[in-house]
Amino acid sequence: IAMIYDPQREHSFHSTGIDTLQITVSGAELLVSRLGITGTALGEQTKEPSSLSSVTLPVPLRSFPANGPYYVVIMGGGKVGYYLGRTLLEEGHEIAVVESDPEIFGMVSRQLDCPVILGDGSTYGVLERAGAKRCNVFVAVTNHDQDNLIGCQVAKREFGVPKTISRVKNPKNEAILQQLGVDVTVSSTAIISSLIESELPTHKIRTLLSLRAGQLEIMEYVLDGSSPVVGRQLKELTMPPHCNIVTILRDGSAVVPRGDTAFQKSDTVLALANLADEPQLRKLLLG
Repeated sequence: IAMIYDPQREHSFHSTGIDTLQITVSGAELLVSRLGITGTALGEQTKEPSSLSSVTLPVPLRSFPANGPYYVVIMGGGKVGYYLGRTLLEEGHEIAVVESDPEIFGMVSRQLDCPVILGDGSTYGVLERAGAKRCNVFVAVTNHDQDNLIGCQVAKREFGVPKTISRVKNPKNEAILQQLGVDVTVSSTAIISSLIESELPTHKIRTLLSLRAGQLEIMEYVLDGSSPVVGRQLKELTMPPHCNIVTILRDGSAVVPRGDTAFQKSDTVLALANLADEPQLRKLLLG
C-alpha cells in the first residue's frame, strides 16, 4: 500500500498493482464532513464541555447557520489545505486561504479561484484581511499544532467565529487543543490508521463511530472459527459493563440479537461499548 498526495498519480500506482491511500483527499473529505454536523467520525474529536466554556470571549460568538453554503477561512495552503479548498469550492462554498510560504502562496493563487492571503494566519491583521469577521468556519491545517491552536483561538476570541477546526499532527496534543477551545480536532494519524485498516484484506475489529457522550464507540467484530463465542447463545455470555450487542450481520441480513441467538462463524457483530470496557468485550468475542 502506498500513501500518495496527488490523486492524479493514483492510476499509475494502480496500473502496477499497488493499492493507494490518499491522505490529503481523505483528510479534506473528513474536514468537509465536519462543517455542519455535531457527531464524530473516526479520526475526529469534538471537545467536551469544560470550564473554558464559561469564559467570556472578547467578541461574542456569531451563530452558526443551519444550512450552507458557508464561508470558510483555511489557514495553511499545503497539500491538505489545497485539496480541502478545492473540495469546498466544488461543493459551492466560499473560501479564503491564508498561507505564509511565498512559494505555496503562488501555487494556490494560480490553481484556486478564491482569495489567497500571504501571511501568518495566527495574527489578527492577516485574519481580518481574510474576512474572518464574517466567516462561519475557520480551519487550521498547517503542519504545526501550536500554530493551528493559536489561529483557532484568534479566530474565535477576536472575530467570534462560531466553529473552529484544527488538524492535529501529534495525537498527544489533541486533548490540549480541545481543552483550550478548539471545537473540532482531526488527527492525521487516525485518518491514516483508518485508511490502512479499511484497505487490509482481512480485519477482525474496527471502530465504526465514536460518540461524544459517555465516551462510547460502535465497534465491528468479525468472528472466525477460533472465536470463543461461536456456537454459544447470547444469554450464555457475561457481558462487560456498559457494552451491548446491537446487531449481527449474517449472510447479507441483519439479525436482531435475542437471548437465544447463537453466534456463528463469519458473523459480523456490531456492539456499543464504553471505551474503558471495550478491551473486555474484544477478549470475550475474539479471544
